[in-house]
Amino acid sequence: MKRLTIRNSDGSHSQPTDLRFHEVFERLAEYEDTGLSPSQIMKIKAAYPDLEEEVSRIKYEADNTAANIRQVIEDVRVTDPLTEE
Repeated sequence: MKRLTIRNSDGSHSQPTDLRFHEVFERLAEYEDTGLSPSQIMKIKAAYPDLEEEVSRIKYEADNTAANIRQVIEDVRVTDPLTEE
């Protein structure tokens, strides 16, 4: 996740210079849509330490599956006698 804030060594916060205002509102809306507080999110992360890795693995497998399905569809289009002229 790309951070929208920089935590300074003195404990204060600042923002990256390349940050766009709409990005802040988009991220805030995504966060609010979860209905979870920061402490609830931290508890979930603590309870499921491998969750991010598992989600990444599932996304990778889904992307590969989708690519394979697209290839099969393309192969059928190429070899399907009903589509040949």
